[in-house]
Amino acid sequence: MAVKYDSDGHVYGEETRWPDEITREALAWYINVINPTKRDAPAWAQQLFKAVEGCYIQQARLGIELAAVRRKGYLTLNASATKRVPSEKEVHDKGMEAFADFDASDMETL
Repeated sequence: MAVKYDSDGHVYGEETRWPDEITREALAWYINVINPTKRDAPAWAQQLFKAVEGCYIQQARLGIELAAVRRKGYLTLNASATKRVPSEKEVHDKGMEAFADFDASDMETL
């Protein structure tokens, strides 16, 4: 599959791949290609390598979360609401019915 980029930097051709696959591949590339070169870098550059490595690790973590959202969906709740949020057990036992007490007036407007 060919990956294509347009002049605005948008990527095409990755739509069928999962975010965790893409970010895992990027982290593996960094570890296998870039990591070996850092031992020859000056001390000041070692800090940059550490920072970039942290970015790749964070990206991989976000890829896992995005893949989970894509697989399972997500639920957004108003954190400032005064109603009690159902417990994990209630959600497990009742599913979305545990949120039956919430209505449109409980939604946060942006």
